[in-house]
Amino acid sequence: MRQLTEQELQTLLAKLAGYTGRSLNNLIVPQSDSEDERHVFRLQGNRVYYVKKSLADLSTSFPRDTLLSLGNCIGKFTKTGKFRIHITALDVIAPHARYKVWIKDNGIMPYLYGSNVVKAHVGRWSEDIPEHTGVLVYDSNDTPLGFGVTARSTAEIRKLDPTAIAVFRQADVGEYLREEDTLFTTYFQSPQSNGGNTSALNKIFDSYRDAPEENPDGIGIEGAMKFLGDIQVQLDEVACLGIAELLKSPSMGEFTREGFVNGWRSVGCDNLQKMIAHAADVRARIPAEPDLFRRVYRYTFPLCRMQGQRNLQFDIAAEQWRLFFTPEHGGIQWNTPTTPWLDWWIEYLEERGKRPVNKDLWEQVEVFLRKTLEDENFGWWSADAAWPGTLDEFVGWVQAKRGKSSEEMEVE
Repeated sequence: MRQLTEQELQTLLAKLAGYTGRSLNNLIVPQSDSEDERHVFRLQGNRVYYVKKSLADLSTSFPRDTLLSLGNCIGKFTKTGKFRIHITALDVIAPHARYKVWIKDNGIMPYLYGSNVVKAHVGRWSEDIPEHTGVLVYDSNDTPLGFGVTARSTAEIRKLDPTAIAVFRQADVGEYLREEDTLFTTYFQSPQSNGGNTSALNKIFDSYRDAPEENPDGIGIEGAMKFLGDIQVQLDEVACLGIAELLKSPSMGEFTREGFVNGWRSVGCDNLQKMIAHAADVRARIPAEPDLFRRVYRYTFPLCRMQGQRNLQFDIAAEQWRLFFTPEHGGIQWNTPTTPWLDWWIEYLEERGKRPVNKDLWEQVEVFLRKTLEDENFGWWSADAAWPGTLDEFVGWVQAKRGKSSEEMEVE
């Protein structure tokens, strides 16, 4: 354990100042009349600790390879020289936080499962927080839960829709549960690989194979159903499609060894408990994060398409729309105060003869949904825009149906 170099100290203090502002002085000036009792920063390996000077001095009598941890771990330096703050710094930073965000009770679990904070989950925040600024995240009882960076300024966030990201999560106390079996080695021993253990993942994959001799590198329908059940994922929820996207499933109910191993390694999961936690995280994030929702939604088109066909059968498409565009199974609600969009969309397509759905229409329906949730009165609509013809006609159909409904109400 040694003192930080001038460059290392500047990098560390710049990172901390992003959360504390001028209150950073309270961390680095003597906190008592005794020189030995003040706190200092020390480096062990690539990790920085905040510790009493008297203890730091005592630590010099231990060989470096036997000293695992001392004081509070603030974070670690990356190979490129950047500093990455860790959740164990929360107790050090929280009393000196400059900007704060308090989340509602219904936003606590998604956050503690690793999700970003969306506008709908924000209860209140410090005034005039700039864009891309470090904030501490609290529950309604002022308990610190973690920290992150604002996606927009407070003034801009107020104008966004409820599903827009307000705070990008950087660390949260849920890590103590999600990564219970690896937290100690990850942050207090020698640096470990971020990926999951390939050998362990291959063993898990092998245990779910339906026909090891005929198909040694594939999991079939029975094995896939058992695996999804074991990681607590239902077949009729959007999270199931999120897992399929992660593992690059070639078709519904199938996994390849390459996709399975690479997918789980990419998120650092190499046992069932981690996979269960990640599945819960995906479940919470899909309806809250538009980019993730769109990625999973678009992957569903080739996943559900019949082999040898370019388009998606209408009945399959309608089933998936009912899954993605209702909240009951992990999707988002496609309804507005005056328009039952999902019901009308399917009704309209049924009237047109239940034609197969091509890739462009499939993808643009989700974009169309976002627009209608922002403004159900088509203030954003232009006949000259490059929408699929089916959606152009649907707009006219909706306008005509609304007019008919208004006439019926007047007659009554």
